[in-house]
Amino acid sequence: MSERNDRPRGTTRNRQDTIALALIGLVGALTLVLAAAIALPAWADINATATATAPVPTLQVAGVAGSGSEPVATPAQTPPATEATTRPRATATDAAGEDAEEPTAEPTRTPTPEIDATLRPAPPVVPDDGSGQSFVVESGPTYRQEIALTFDAGDDRGDTEEILDLLAERELIASFGVTGEWAEANPDLIQRMVVEGHMLINHSWSHGSFTGQSTGTDDPGTEARLEEIGRTEVLIAELVGYDMRPFFRPPYGDLSPQALEDIASAGYGVTVMWSVDSLGWQEGATAEEVTERVLEGAAPGGIVLFHVSEGFADYPALPDILDGLAEDGYTLVTVEQLLRP
Repeated sequence: MSERNDRPRGTTRNRQDTIALALIGLVGALTLVLAAAIALPAWADINATATATAPVPTLQVAGVAGSGSEPVATPAQTPPATEATTRPRATATDAAGEDAEEPTAEPTRTPTPEIDATLRPAPPVVPDDGSGQSFVVESGPTYRQEIALTFDAGDDRGDTEEILDLLAERELIASFGVTGEWAEANPDLIQRMVVEGHMLINHSWSHGSFTGQSTGTDDPGTEARLEEIGRTEVLIAELVGYDMRPFFRPPYGDLSPQALEDIASAGYGVTVMWSVDSLGWQEGATAEEVTERVLEGAAPGGIVLFHVSEGFADYPALPDILDGLAEDGYTLVTVEQLLRP
């Protein structure tokens, strides 16, 4: 019997069946791989979308010392915007109890220290040259950007109310040289000057020359000068309780060695003159001329002379003068404030 005839019948068919099954299995496996390859990107897109829309926890987990664990990084979220005024702020009491002190704010730096207009500085220390005369002052220290405006009142009521209104509107202070006769006729204005923080300077009783130079009269003498000063001092003290010493302004600016001795003996150690005369009292003077003269003559420590009388060019020029001084950086003070150390 041949070798071929020795094999069992059906062997060839079994091999064919096995090969067919293997091919079927291979085709199935290839089909699954292809299906997975098609489905995987779509699944990844779906998963990414779900991850992006899911809320992200904001809890930050810090590592614990000695545990060997590292801090767990988490995505940071921006907190919702809130108005600053609605956010509670910690106070010194919250942090340290009722006894804690409130924090002290840093002082505002200004070229000239602020001055409390309700407080008068101590009288200046004037040099004693042994003459016994009142010390004549035409200007003050130049190391501060300050200037003093002075208004003499010895004639009519004039523009005084308007001047005071303008100064009050701008929250400014000035000095007023008043005579006793003027104060007696206008006690309401004297009261207002003191209440609003202005300075009063003794300007004699009747505005008569202390030497006779400007009026072409004889020298009035020591007794008359002392009476002129003393009567005004007493009246102002009675009206408003204001002590005018030690500041005196001589009528017309007339002075002599004897007049200065008499002024000093009455308790007025400082005779206040000026560095700039507005000349608004001159006939034909205009507001423009007065403005130009005052602003050109203005300097640190300066004392400017004005008058309150009706018809003078001083008040009409005052608004522009105040604007110009402010633009140049000046602080307006009283004479006694100007003369402080």
